[in-house]
Amino acid sequence: MLKNQPQDANSAQPGDNGNDEIVSAFRDQAYERRVQQRALTGDAAAAADYNQKPWSLLYSALVNSLGVTPETFQLVYPFTKWNWETAQSGFIGSAQYDFCSTMPQWSAVGNYISSGDRFNDAYQQFLNVIVAATDDAKLRQKIRDADQQMTSASNNYDSIYRQAEIRYGDQVKDNDPSFSDWLGSLAGKGWATKLATADTKLTQAQTTYNALVAEANTPGLAEAQKQYANQDFYAHLESPGLQNYPMVPYWAVAQNAADWVDAVMANEGPAGATMGFTSRDSSYDYKKTWAGGSAAVLQWFWEVQVNGKWERVTQFESDNELEVSLEFQAIDQIQIQPADWYNGPVVRSLSDGPYTRGYSEFGGDGNKAVFGEKGFFTLLKTGMIVGFKPAFTIRTSKSTFDSFRQKFGSATGLRIGPFVFEAAGGSEHAGWNASASGQTFSGTTSSNQALIIGVTISKLP
Repeated sequence: MLKNQPQDANSAQPGDNGNDEIVSAFRDQAYERRVQQRALTGDAAAAADYNQKPWSLLYSALVNSLGVTPETFQLVYPFTKWNWETAQSGFIGSAQYDFCSTMPQWSAVGNYISSGDRFNDAYQQFLNVIVAATDDAKLRQKIRDADQQMTSASNNYDSIYRQAEIRYGDQVKDNDPSFSDWLGSLAGKGWATKLATADTKLTQAQTTYNALVAEANTPGLAEAQKQYANQDFYAHLESPGLQNYPMVPYWAVAQNAADWVDAVMANEGPAGATMGFTSRDSSYDYKKTWAGGSAAVLQWFWEVQVNGKWERVTQFESDNELEVSLEFQAIDQIQIQPADWYNGPVVRSLSDGPYTRGYSEFGGDGNKAVFGEKGFFTLLKTGMIVGFKPAFTIRTSKSTFDSFRQKFGSATGLRIGPFVFEAAGGSEHAGWNASASGQTFSGTTSSNQALIIGVTISKLP
């Protein structure tokens, strides 16, 4: 749940320069929103004794084992299944749209929030802050007026969206269901109706603005606006509860989840991978990653599920003899790509502007950033790393083994970082094993669904 309620979108906000111009809530509050999301309250976030070192060790193990590079790889949590159903032509599954369209957090270990800022919305905002150049003074004024009307409509939509996001966060944990699926449910239906109404008004204002931009002469801008608005590159969300909801920009995924799993189970899929770490290993230096700096993770690394509830495993956190091995039956990298509503070459050609007053490429000198960690148009997901049938082996000290053995025998699930190992019917029924002679706990998930390990990202521009 977000800590702060949304501000009145048309009141004074970050980036307001003191005149009567309406400033954009989406653009000017983007960085603050991300900071709030990373400061979500929770047991792990509040625990002074929480050692996050295992997250860095897992990140390092994945980089060393999967052929990914820290220059583009983000480990994703919470646990996210890749079980998206194949949508009929002209439609896109809500879970697929939410995952592909949300911009990643600026962190090597990122918290996926299915209601987060959409890349497609940020792209539209990027086009809107490019100056529509013209020598016609009357046209310039019309463009300014239309921009203000459009920004007002955008702020109204954004205000409703943030309120819906807060309500969603109050009701849903770990993106289950995803935000768009929730909008199509009875609980979110009222918010879907409000958003659809606000979106209609925003689209009308954007259409008026685009028509005026078409009379200006900034190279490539009018064409990009027209391309983004082209409904041929959009799809309906495949949810019975969202039949009247506006179409959304389409995102393509290179493979179908069910077909991929079928191929793996028929021994015709990609190869697996094994990785591991020990508690004695040195922490990974996140400065080596594309995001730089540290990565604050708001979820326990070790948890066990007993009687339907997840519990922190403190014994593993403090065990200096701990050794962990993870093995996936199959690992693959699946491409994610926006449809042709997105024009990457235009972004690169217009990356240094000309921008409207108050914005610059990376900020500074009193300007808000468009790109970079503090910008509103930050990162594009280009692919996802998926895995199937993970297995674990955990070697511990004798004291840790003895203290955890009974809990392990009652477990119906184990969480190691972002990975959830299911034990349907209990650990014994699932074939999990606790070996006193080897002081090891081992098992394989009982789930036959693929999971998302992480994503590959591209920094803009």
